[in-house]
Amino acid sequence: MRSTTRTAALLTGAVVMLAGPVVAWKVMQDPADPRISVGAVPAATLIPGDVRDMTGRMIASAVWTGLVSYDPRTGAPVNAAAESVTSDDRKVWTVRLKPGGHFQDGSPVTAESFTEAWTAVLHEGWSGARLFTDIAHIKGAKAAATGGSSDSGTTDGSSGSGAADRSSGSNGSGPVASSGPTDDSNASGGSNASGGSGAVGGSGAVGGSSGTDGSGATDGSGGPGATADKAAEATKAKSKPIDGLKVVDDRTFTVTLDRPLNGFPALLGDPAFFPLPDSVLRSRDWTSYGRRPIGNGAYSIRSTGQAETVLDRPGARTIVVKAMPDPAKQYSAVRAGDLDIATAVPANKHGSMEADFRKRHLAPPGRSMTYLAFPEWDKRYAEPSVRQALSMAIDRSAVSEGALGNQTSPADSLVPPGILPGKRESGPCRPCVHDSRAAVAVMADAGGFKGQVRIWHEPADSAWVKVVAGELRKELKLDAQPTQVNDLAKAVADKKVDGPYVLHSTPAYPAPVAALEPLLNAGTGYSDDYTTDLINQAESAATPEDGVTQARMAETSLLRDMPAMPLWTAHDHLVWSERLRGVTSDAFTGLHLSALTVKD
Repeated sequence: MRSTTRTAALLTGAVVMLAGPVVAWKVMQDPADPRISVGAVPAATLIPGDVRDMTGRMIASAVWTGLVSYDPRTGAPVNAAAESVTSDDRKVWTVRLKPGGHFQDGSPVTAESFTEAWTAVLHEGWSGARLFTDIAHIKGAKAAATGGSSDSGTTDGSSGSGAADRSSGSNGSGPVASSGPTDDSNASGGSNASGGSGAVGGSGAVGGSSGTDGSGATDGSGGPGATADKAAEATKAKSKPIDGLKVVDDRTFTVTLDRPLNGFPALLGDPAFFPLPDSVLRSRDWTSYGRRPIGNGAYSIRSTGQAETVLDRPGARTIVVKAMPDPAKQYSAVRAGDLDIATAVPANKHGSMEADFRKRHLAPPGRSMTYLAFPEWDKRYAEPSVRQALSMAIDRSAVSEGALGNQTSPADSLVPPGILPGKRESGPCRPCVHDSRAAVAVMADAGGFKGQVRIWHEPADSAWVKVVAGELRKELKLDAQPTQVNDLAKAVADKKVDGPYVLHSTPAYPAPVAALEPLLNAGTGYSDDYTTDLINQAESAATPEDGVTQARMAETSLLRDMPAMPLWTAHDHLVWSERLRGVTSDAFTGLHLSALTVKD
């Protein structure tokens, strides 16, 4: 009996010792689950016009085919559903669709699939609406957005960056201090931080959450008649066409902008511009549609739920996007063979990715950038040399690796590195480089600084702002202190801000000018005719490529005056299993699900 027990114990020990290798061998060899599994933060919504996070963009780009897509190598837009997007004056654009396009329910993709979908984005007040009103400036879009209902549950109301009126420079409606970035940005640090609908940086839909019509006010007249009248008015507003959108035939429509924009074709790759099928455009049942959207892309959605979203494609492996908000669990799951690819990496694993995954990891550059902007009305910051001294005193690498948990890259330009077209190759901007001695010397040449340096921010940015304040105290011996407010946009607009303030911005399309234009509308009060003229030239040049020179000249001017100092850009992290192939990513789409394959 004792011998039998000993033998059993030895056998049990052998099993325990073999368990690890057997499980690892099983993961590599057993095709029990042939699906490709992707770990990601849960998407807030799968309605393309309302996408607000990187997961939503990633899934939308697999389920829909937009008019254009983005080349992951060059960042340039390439025609997808569009046969051509042309204009003689960069103001009136003609879009011609490729023939034979169909949605996954079999219905045809027509010109109205796009124009009516865009109209719905505006009338429903979805997060993508700002791309139409404040970036593209489509004729009649602002009126449609104002007259439409905003009761769809959207709370951020901002997609892209920039503001409508660049001439004032002090309206506070620009990309001011978005707290807790709502999409790809995560510019203050965090996982899954590359690209989105560009919902960072705008003032968003401040207020408007308590009224029955989404405006923050109630009718006050009461009575069923008043309710019926308001419902009828809302229905009428939602059926009103947009002045700048005209259908020519089933495959052709025109778009008229309020002003020339050569980057308009590049903007069309955003999910906000994706088409919708006639069935939902007629029913307006967005709740049901959001549970199982119908697109026109390579993959269709089989099912959605709190735990996962399952995507199917004829002749290809099923993809399951698993809801895994914890980067550590994603990372561990890939190492254990339970997940094919993680879209986020915890801060404490940043240095071990190479050891754990060899060449199977990637940190795609992002498009969201964090700045500290300066209020022109506080004359202590009037001299550019003062701003440059403050910039050189900040050790961006130390903050990125410390308080921001390796989720950002130090800025070396005013333009995020995820914008590949027109990429600057001349090295980092001088004021972006940490240089204690130069910072002290430049500040002394400026006559020094008197009084307290208050760094204004919202709660989401408190950790790193404390570190930056500490560096200014250490390097320049300044009394630098964090100043937290809940609504920084309002504080800037009211000119209550008396020091540098946090600014998050996400360019709406891949061109340098798309990153620079919002800096003229960040509420700083900065105004420079030379820089503004260069921005206008860059936007109205014959092609985006022709506008690169003017954009870079504008960047040089902005670096000289420094109305906002660049700090860092968010980036994604990807780690994947040995069997996975085809991993590609860009700052505007994120991980390209349709390119993923498995080693045979």
